[in-house]
Amino acid sequence: MLFRAHTTAVLLPGSGSDADFVLRAFAPLTELCARTVAVDAAPPSVVAGYRAALDAAASDGPLLACGVSLGSAVAASWALENPGADVTLVLTLPPWCGPAGPDVPAAMSARVTADTVDEVGAAEAIARMRAGSPPWLARELSRSWAAHGAFLAPALREAAGYAAPTEAALGGLAARTVVVGAEGDLIHPVATARAWAAAIPDAAGIVVDLADLGPDPAVLGRLRAYAARFAAAGVTVVGGSTSVLVPVSFGGRSLKEAVDSCFESYLKQADTALFAIGSVVGPHPFPMMVRDFASVIGKECRVQ
Repeated sequence: MLFRAHTTAVLLPGSGSDADFVLRAFAPLTELCARTVAVDAAPPSVVAGYRAALDAAASDGPLLACGVSLGSAVAASWALENPGADVTLVLTLPPWCGPAGPDVPAAMSARVTADTVDEVGAAEAIARMRAGSPPWLARELSRSWAAHGAFLAPALREAAGYAAPTEAALGGLAARTVVVGAEGDLIHPVATARAWAAAIPDAAGIVVDLADLGPDPAVLGRLRAYAARFAAAGVTVVGGSTSVLVPVSFGGRSLKEAVDSCFESYLKQADTALFAIGSVVGPHPFPMMVRDFASVIGKECRVQ
């Protein structure tokens, strides 16, 4: 199963993170795309580099933009400024709404870390971070902070000063969107993710557990969870050699309408596509087929 043909996935890390992390985090989604571009922070500007990558990818066709923290804010802002772009957004751990106030955890953390790097140097800042962080986070940030080199403090300060879209602005976002928050993340409060999901029209909201994210970053890109949420948001996934996301625009936009929309799309390409669904729903004879085929399991168990 794929996104629309020629879709490019652009992965935008959070401040202080790197391409290595987002490649692992979003692997379940990038496997469905024709091409993947993971952007590392680079001078003179993290945000300018992110926006340049989005511009370049959008010029080649459909775009899947996956962001973490600052990356989510930049991706959302870019989509608002490019309403005609064919883009699907996966916005994870959004940092704040509008300009970051002095008490916003993610911005405060970035500023304090930048000051520490300037005061004692990157090596000592990394050592202090490791002493107070969970093992998985210490491993991730030790690698990415060291890779930033002299650009670490400037990159963190740029992130802390970035104005994310306001909730009012997010209300004008037309892109297909999934917003992901993490329960237990004190730097990126899940309340912010819920506010983004509520503000963006038809956005799907997902909450993962930070304890699961640590050992398995791909939790952020797990397609099965997204597929269910896409259906809840009025979007269904159509199978075939080049699958696409089809919005559901009729009825109650529930699972029933999503199934109907999927089958309608299948009928338009029945000679080249397969209809696959993992539940006892849809028109006759599919529920009957599932019932009859599943009954074989019970019959054989009784015989054995």
